[in-house]
Amino acid sequence: MPCGASIWKSRRAPFSVFSAPTVPVKPRLSESCPPFPGHPRAKSSSTAKKLQDHAESFRQRIGVIGHSTFLYDELTAYENLQFYARLYSIPDAKARIHQALEEVGLKARADDFVRTFSRGMQQRLSIARAMLHQPDILLLDEPFTGLDQHASFMLMHWLKELKNEKRTILLVTHDLTHGLELAEHVAIFVRGKVAYFEHTDHFDESEFQNHYHKVVAAGGAA
Repeated sequence: MPCGASIWKSRRAPFSVFSAPTVPVKPRLSESCPPFPGHPRAKSSSTAKKLQDHAESFRQRIGVIGHSTFLYDELTAYENLQFYARLYSIPDAKARIHQALEEVGLKARADDFVRTFSRGMQQRLSIARAMLHQPDILLLDEPFTGLDQHASFMLMHWLKELKNEKRTILLVTHDLTHGLELAEHVAIFVRGKVAYFEHTDHFDESEFQNHYHKVVAAGGAA
């Protein structure tokens, strides 16, 4: 299954990027981003200085869901969200935390330690953590990994709702089905170059998967 990235930006055309197995998406995406403070290239980057000057503002606009849950095992579900609510200076944090826990189906486990949660429950709490401050930019790295059926359905429903909102969403996934279902445009990257670009209305999943393998096998010449 190809590695992929799905992007929705400010009510504009969503699209997915699927790369050849030998060309990782994440390193190339990171290479295209401006360097952050501390990076060797940051000294000569005016963008990095702006990021440093407005670091807190930028952090409050970004949410992340990845392989790591970024949760603390020795804290309860509520305490974890309370910690992040303080980091993001969320007003009326108590109400927002209870709302987030209810949205991911964990309200009844609010006072339980995260170490007692299954992987699927931890990932659901991670979703609540990422959306607690209602970010404009959401970065998703294999968000469906380890999710139980309820959490996977909830995440898909949530992402579809976000498609109609003014947010930027980047999804990196090996799940071709979810990637195509969520995006409106797709691109195939081979050896770091765009080998294919099309609207998802022009093919079904089976057709795209066949074309993907042809493009990759041809080295991007298909």
